[in-house]
Amino acid sequence: MGRSYQHRKAQREGVKQGAYRCRKCGLVRDDAQGHHIIEYHIGGAADTHIIIPLCRACHIEYHTKNPGVRIYRL
Repeated sequence: MGRSYQHRKAQREGVKQGAYRCRKCGLVRDDAQGHHIIEYHIGGAADTHIIIPLCRACHIEYHTKNPGVRIYRL
């Protein structure tokens, strides 16, 4: 089952608040993705305060390689 409309809306707003700038590499992209600082599968809520923008490449890298690096909202 996919994420709710409210959840997707919070992700879009979190990316917008972060000015579409990837918090890992600094690239500004209008297709930046919302990443949960507190991961969704362990209870990260649909809240713009815990969602940061990552470019697609960094988001994939984060989740597939699991670098163990924490990315924080400034």
